[in-house]
Amino acid sequence: MLLQNRKCMLHVVAVTVVERQHREPASEFTALQPLTGRVNGNEFNSGSTRPLDHQFEEFGRDLEKTVGLERLVVRWHDPMQHVDEPDATSEWLQQPVGAGERQRVQRGTKSQCFPADSQYGPDAPRCRPCVAAFVRGIQGRPLGKILDSVGTVSLELVASVTISFHQSDRHLMANALSDPRYALSDGASTVPSSLPRTVAARIRVVSDFDVIEAEWRALEADCVMSVYHCFDWLKNWHAHVGRHECADLALVVGEIDGATAFILPLGIWRSGPLRVASWLGGKLNNYNFGLWRADVYTTLAPDTLRKSLKDVAAQARIDSFELHNIPEIWSGLRSPFLGLAHTPSPSASYVMDLESDFDTLYGKARSSKSRRSLRKKYDRLQEAGHVDIVHAITPEQARIAADATIELRNERALEAGIPSVFANSGVADLIRDTAISAAGQAEPVLDTHYLAVDGIVRATYVGGVKNGRYSCSLNSFRDDDLTAMSPGDLLLTEVIRNCCERGLTQLDLGIGEMRYKTAWCEADPLIDCFVPVTLAGRFHATARSWVQTAKRLIKGNPVLWQMVLRLRKLRAKRG
Repeated sequence: MLLQNRKCMLHVVAVTVVERQHREPASEFTALQPLTGRVNGNEFNSGSTRPLDHQFEEFGRDLEKTVGLERLVVRWHDPMQHVDEPDATSEWLQQPVGAGERQRVQRGTKSQCFPADSQYGPDAPRCRPCVAAFVRGIQGRPLGKILDSVGTVSLELVASVTISFHQSDRHLMANALSDPRYALSDGASTVPSSLPRTVAARIRVVSDFDVIEAEWRALEADCVMSVYHCFDWLKNWHAHVGRHECADLALVVGEIDGATAFILPLGIWRSGPLRVASWLGGKLNNYNFGLWRADVYTTLAPDTLRKSLKDVAAQARIDSFELHNIPEIWSGLRSPFLGLAHTPSPSASYVMDLESDFDTLYGKARSSKSRRSLRKKYDRLQEAGHVDIVHAITPEQARIAADATIELRNERALEAGIPSVFANSGVADLIRDTAISAAGQAEPVLDTHYLAVDGIVRATYVGGVKNGRYSCSLNSFRDDDLTAMSPGDLLLTEVIRNCCERGLTQLDLGIGEMRYKTAWCEADPLIDCFVPVTLAGRFHATARSWVQTAKRLIKGNPVLWQMVLRLRKLRAKRG
């Protein structure tokens, strides 16, 4: 298995726990049946509520049945936690299995799972829980199925779990597959020791940055987070932009076992009479998920997060939560928000792993033809004038980069017929002031680069650095007679070189598919969570999820998307 060559999400293992007698056949369900779980004979429906985008997958399921595929029980569900509340957020664990594969994975010998002489072997007189473990492989291909009695394993220790790995963390994936803690006798993988935990979280909602500054900075020093949720960035954003847009701050502090476990930086927006909570930072943020202690991020149960949001809503009088651009995987860790109702975001972000030797990375990422073409363009650019490629480490350099970004982005937005991100004057002041104050820092919340020819800035990149990752939030280029020399591509190459030389390990280029992104990076899936609290909030969340789904379908259809772009340009010419 050449793991290093796979470029996909890998769901390694899923486990479902049910109650049955020893040697009693396990239940199987087809795609036409709502899946149910059984606990001591009581049934509960886990398929009554389904994410909106599944409506668009029905045709694909019908097509699968015409070619002989069946669906076995591979569904995320914790029967002990959801007897009264069906969890519909995990249907993606269902796996189509062809007839040939089905024959190969019929119930095998018990030695596949436990030795015959162990307490969990075939002679165990009674099995309280039965574990159906489905090991799923590359690109969804089933690697094996283990379905057998396992003695008296406690339901508290065995729960539904999935481990997902992005290609950028393939070394973690390889380690997990080879870890003896997860190994079965036949080399497959089983349940890891870190399972979702349902714990009590004490929730505080604060409306002032200064009140929790020390707590925030202490967690920020060692946690799972993106640069977009740094204290300095969000406080500046609120001072310049947020105080004019959102009605109230809702800075959520979650404590577990007496220690700060997570911070969710939220604001409350008005939607008619409704109060809707969303991430601070708005459209300037490409990634949103808050700040998390690493052990909590990887083990928090969906019920704990769901109850925490309900507590937030009660304290801040919130009707609905609208949480955009949450990464499914961050630094190899699966998001706890996947346990909430969610839909795929309209667009993915784009991320790549960096290496200490840029030339090696460059040779892997770009073809020899592309490298030759870029060298020729750089030579032609030098013939046009003196070329300066600058990483801004002084306040003056940062000011030049910020001013040029504002100017060029406004010009491009006008040509494309879309609103400029700088239409609000507060955004321009935010970018300029933050870039100047962060210049020269080891991990600047805004890190700027620009390429100039004879003193005229032709391209810029603006991003931020946190935990070894450069996140690009804005870029721009000047559209004139030198555009054919690709100053934007040349600058991006030097930005990546600079990041490698600084010892950074990852780089992302933000949301939206563009040629320059796919030339270097892989898609990084994002999700949107809509969590209603009140009845009115439910209608709002449903409508907003429909809007996001419509955007995703349009962007995913090349014909429709090109039509939208043409209409925008036509509107710009007429306006």
